[in-house]
Amino acid sequence: MEQLVRVHIPATVMSVGFTNDQFVASEIAPPVRVPKTEFSYYEFSKTRFRIPQLLRAPKTEFKRGDIGVEVKTGETKEYGWEEPIDDSERTDFENDIDLEMEKAEDATDIVLLGYEKRVATLLRSTSNLTQNITLSGTSQFNDYTNSDPVGVFQTGRKTIHKATGKMPNLALISFPVFETLREHPKVRDHFKYTSSASITAEMLARFFELGRVVVAGALEDTAKEGQTESLDYVWGKDIIMAYVAPRPGKYRPSLAYTFWTPVKGQRRVVEMYREEKITSDILRVHEKDGEKLIHAKCGYLIKNAIA
Repeated sequence: MEQLVRVHIPATVMSVGFTNDQFVASEIAPPVRVPKTEFSYYEFSKTRFRIPQLLRAPKTEFKRGDIGVEVKTGETKEYGWEEPIDDSERTDFENDIDLEMEKAEDATDIVLLGYEKRVATLLRSTSNLTQNITLSGTSQFNDYTNSDPVGVFQTGRKTIHKATGKMPNLALISFPVFETLREHPKVRDHFKYTSSASITAEMLARFFELGRVVVAGALEDTAKEGQTESLDYVWGKDIIMAYVAPRPGKYRPSLAYTFWTPVKGQRRVVEMYREEKITSDILRVHEKDGEKLIHAKCGYLIKNAIA
């Protein structure tokens, strides 16, 4: 039976500020706070580009209207993980707080991996990101002779701009694709007279005329429980070009948002309680999130960028 549950304040502070450079979901689907579990959000349409009659005659009212949005509803759901700390484990640490912080970090890592997977599933779907291309054979970027990454990125940039009026300002590139692109002859040739260093994400961003490139390196075990471990990349072999609002908000167009409801006033909370029957303290990390596609035309999906 659960005993009194208390908030572990130092671990909560750590968990909220926790970073793992392999996780990039919040870069392409930035967090937006909502006060309640059930919330409304907006999907944007092209009517925002229609120029209305703006001229006002003397002693008449100004024209009015909305900017072309459709109100949608959603809800945040609770996600979390618990780590038992057996009493015998505490003897291996000089003080209890060190062990508790390590367990909280492990649990946070698991919760964030789940979040990463949910966003990847949402955005890697051609049904959701209808502006897309699937590369195959000689068009895949590992074909250093025939492939044309510049042309593919140009098409993505033009497609997003034509559909939204926004220039893509971010490309999420899975790690194996990034490693392939940085060695591509067309990329290396561009920098051969300006830098002898390894090609970085920042250099690729400049090369493809983007604000940022983020490298998605998170791994997941795709084997069923009990089977031999089989690791694969959460973001597969894909690239997602996107316009991401510099200042996220429900009324600002962006590819996707992560709506979150505070848990005890925090983005994420760490709690602890005693479970005497297993002579353990239980450390729990949990949060309430709802990932939503906001404006699909703010994205361009490049599937199977490499073989």
